[in-house]
Amino acid sequence: MEALDVPSPQLRDSWCPPLYFIDGLYLGNARTVHVDQLLAPEQVEGVEVYSGAGNLPPEFNRTDSQCGVIAFWTR
Repeated sequence: MEALDVPSPQLRDSWCPPLYFIDGLYLGNARTVHVDQLLAPEQVEGVEVYSGAGNLPPEFNRTDSQCGVIAFWTR
């Protein structure tokens, strides 16, 4: 799995890393966490992608979630 390139609305032409969650547990952002080292594709049951803080469910809402969230759910 590759890190996603999400453009930042605040910083034009700058990379804004989404936050990662696995089974509801916060792991960090795409700059510091390499999901492919934590999960094998066959472990993934589902993926939720939120593009910004405005549409996040409360359980993923953090002060640093303005760049979005990618939540992985395992089998």
